[in-house]
Amino acid sequence: MTPRGLEKVRISPLEVADEQGSAARTVSDVLRLDVGAVSPETSVYRAGHARADHETPALPVVDRAGRVVGIFSEEDLVARLRPRRRRPWWHFLTASDQLALEFRRAVGLTVAEVMTHPVITASPTLPLTTAALLFDTPSIRLVPVVADDRLIGTVSRSDLLRGLVREPAEPVWQSDADLVLRKQEWMAEEHGWVPMPRPAVTACNDLLILWGLVDTQAEKAALETMARAIPGCHGVESHLAVAGGTRLARRY
Repeated sequence: MTPRGLEKVRISPLEVADEQGSAARTVSDVLRLDVGAVSPETSVYRAGHARADHETPALPVVDRAGRVVGIFSEEDLVARLRPRRRRPWWHFLTASDQLALEFRRAVGLTVAEVMTHPVITASPTLPLTTAALLFDTPSIRLVPVVADDRLIGTVSRSDLLRGLVREPAEPVWQSDADLVLRKQEWMAEEHGWVPMPRPAVTACNDLLILWGLVDTQAEKAALETMARAIPGCHGVESHLAVAGGTRLARRY
């Protein structure tokens, strides 16, 4: 029987986004449906043990209607161990609200008193490349996934990495003209670092051939990597030369 205040949420696959067939990977492809959650009334002691039992960096906090109202994380527990700041007697204008919040988090007995809120959530249709931006803050290690105002799962850093690091797609074929066009379009998109004039590109039997001058070795390596990453490219012959260097052909 589930202890009072703790919830085990199992989501039906039918509740997940209907974009499974899309070529673009989304949060729905990697989210965890077997979700541990706690209520705001759960004791910090019990919630801490639940987090450890689930082997997760955080647990969503949900109200009786299933709405996410916060997140209970390792950071919230660690914050209780830090020495509390005391306001120096001369800092009369220091914001007392912040000190009051820190005190409540340090001595609170329930999840509602110590949880992080408001909480960042994600939609199941959010592309993985966009979801990665949610984890730019090191303290964010798990994000609740919400649809129709209800918790339907969670996604963590490890889930995201599992979705981004996947088996290569099946080999595809593109004509030499298409390969050259895609390379030219991609260089135009990356105008922030691709040198001007842009390198010349030709192709022969699925082999991309690059010619031109670049400013740095990093630019040269990135342009070669760009060519290899184009679906249908089976090799790169680079005649790119770093300004002031020797033009050497390299074949992959």
